[in-house]
Amino acid sequence: MHDRASRLLRISAPVELVTLAVLLVNLGVLHLPVLASAVGPVHGCAYLIVIIAAAREPGPDRTAVALSAVPGIGGVLALRRLDALRAAAAPAARISGGAATPGGPAGRRDAPGRWARGSGSGPGSAR
Repeated sequence: MHDRASRLLRISAPVELVTLAVLLVNLGVLHLPVLASAVGPVHGCAYLIVIIAAAREPGPDRTAVALSAVPGIGGVLALRRLDALRAAAAPAARISGGAATPGGPAGRRDAPGRWARGSGSGPGSAR
């Protein structure tokens, strides 16, 4: 599993947010049709790319795909969700990676750097 979201999602999510902000500022203050004509299609493409990139992420997380469909901030929300899920899964993968370590429960050494549990020899054994 990847430890971060795809590069495509990491680039397109902020682009979507920034282009929406530019469009809203233009709508409220500037009223420049040229700016809207230039930034509008970029925002629309970034919006679609965010949804597609979130749907292509590994793992069955439908919430991230649903979040990505929220206009403007959805891509950033989907990134946060995916990163949080991966961060929560990473320690669990490291902890369940194998037998006890030399600093952990006592055991015999069955592979370089690993201790098998319950053998009665190794660090911490009473023998």
